Amino acid sequence: MTSITYILPTMLNFGYCVWLHPDKWKGVADGFEPHLSLATNLTLEEAIKIYNNLPDFKDTRIHLGEGVLENTMDFWAFYYRIDNCESLDWMPHNPHVSFLYNYDKPVENLQIQMVRGMLGSNRHPNRSAKLTHASVVLCNGHYSSWKKISSTNKKDVIKESDKKKSQIG
Repeated sequence: MTSITYILPTMLNFGYCVWLHPDKWKGVADGFEPHLSLATNLTLEEAIKIYNNLPDFKDTRIHLGEGVLENTMDFWAFYYRIDNCESLDWMPHNPHVSFLYNYDKPVENLQIQMVRGMLGSNRHPNRSAKLTHASVVLCNGHYSSWKKISSTNKKDVIKESDKKKSQIG
């Protein structure tokens, strides 16, 4: 009898993350909500502390700059750098908004071209957005199964069981 071995892609775990969300681009990202990661690889306690002491980010306008394709341990991401945040001391190192993720193989050029087409050229109004709300997200396993456990957006639906685990609003 012949056995078949399946090799599953390696999933990076980013732990608990605090995200800031723009008021645009929901239909552009593939399988997740566009976001600016304020902090990643946190414990739940660290994420709660940051979330409960957020900087005054609301109404901050961000502008997408250069598009970047990056590979970290076979986790591929296509993102745009934020190019107008030098004066914001709370902004993380290398601030960006991700639009495409892939495991074990590069994001396809066709996908990148589709994102670029939806966002327009550098001076296009679609390249600017306003930060509107924050969330704490458990980012372990495949990105399609990352779980939002708290959000300042009243429209976000958070499972009661996830809220209780997080002990946040």
